[in-house]
Formats: sequence, structure tokens, C-alpha cells
Amino acid sequence: MSEEEQLTAGRSIAPSVAESEFARFAESMDLDLDTARMDAKELDEFKGLKRVVVRAMELGRLVIDEKGQPVYSPQLGETKPITFYEPDGAVLMSADKKKAGESVAKLYTAMGAMTKTSAERFASMKARDLKVCQALYLLFSLDCATLVVRGGGDARLAPDRETKRSTHKLLSVYREMHLQLCRDYPGLGDPRAITLSEIRYFYEALRLELHARTKG
Repeated sequence: MSEEEQLTAGRSIAPSVAESEFARFAESMDLDLDTARMDAKELDEFKGLKRVVVRAMELGRLVIDEKGQPVYSPQLGETKPITFYEPDGAVLMSADKKKAGESVAKLYTAMGAMTKTSAERFASMKARDLKVCQALYLLFSLDCATLVVRGGGDARLAPDRETKRSTHKLLSVYREMHLQLCRDYPGLGDPRAITLSEIRYFYEALRLELHARTKG
């Protein structure tokens, strides 16, 4: 039996349903899936990540919960389901400390923070399951759909000066919005606990005021 036949035989949901659930996840997490904005390398990377995630959904190993959060059930070793929670201020603040090229150990730490588990959970995970979890985490590095305020209007973050590639990434955009809220809403509470959807809600309430404050 070919790989495709094995996939078809073990499929739990139809490809169209998996595609729909992937779109729901992306919308819930404010990800921009406009491939026209991606260069060739980014497009290849995105297609690879999406392929892994959609296949896991087809096989019933990954579901999207009512909040749009991915919940993955590992097949080997520790099989307790892992939820990739909507990022919060703590994740944004943690990501701010990480630099490109950092170690796999720090990647696992970041994944542990997003799933409210630990780095050890991923360090001991079998390759088949780790591939899906890494793909899910890396999807959060895609472009963001929400725009920030610049010069009296709405805009994307400026492209990288050297590579010309987009810097309007989900965590970068929400980190800026998060800092703006900390400045304008000092009584908001613990900044580590506020989620992406809450950050978006309060930022939208400020948007017109920010237009006026940054004009000219």
C-alpha cells in the first residue's frame, strides 16, 4: 500500500474539513495567510508547515478547539494531549528575549511556555510527534493580519532593510501593541496574563486616538 493509500485509509476527517479547520485556527490567531505577500522561500516554508498540520488533522491526531487553539495528541511516549494556547503577554515577553539562531533547547522552552508544559516534554518527544508540534509553533511566526498605527494611519511594520522580507510577524506586532497597552492602560492588571484577543480588543479601542496622536 502506497503512502497516499495509507493516509486515505487512516483518514478521520475529509481534507476539505481539515482545510476549513486550519483556516479557523489562522483567523482565531490573527495570522495572515495571504501567500501573495510571501517570497519563494517563505511560501515553501509555509506550505511545508501547513502540510504537516493539515495531515495531522486529517488523521485525527490534531483538533482545533472552540477557541481556535490546536490540541495535539502524541502517538508515542507520553500521550497526554498538548494544547497550543493563544499566546499571552508572558509569551510575548519571553519571545522578546530570544534571538535568531538560538539553541534548540531555547526553542523547546518557548514551546513549553506556549503549551504550559515544559521544555523537557519536547526534548523527550519522538520525531513523528515533534514534527507536528514544531510546525504548530512555527506557524505563529507568520505575518499578522492586524495593522499597527503609524503616522496617523494604519500600516504594516516596515520590511527588513537588508533582506526586504516582511517583519510584520504575529509576535512582533502583538509585542508592540502589548507595550502600547501597558503605557496607556496602567491599571490593566498583570501584563503577562493578557491574551492576543484581549490585546487586540483594547488596541482597537485606542486606534482612533493613536491616529490623532501620531498624525503629522
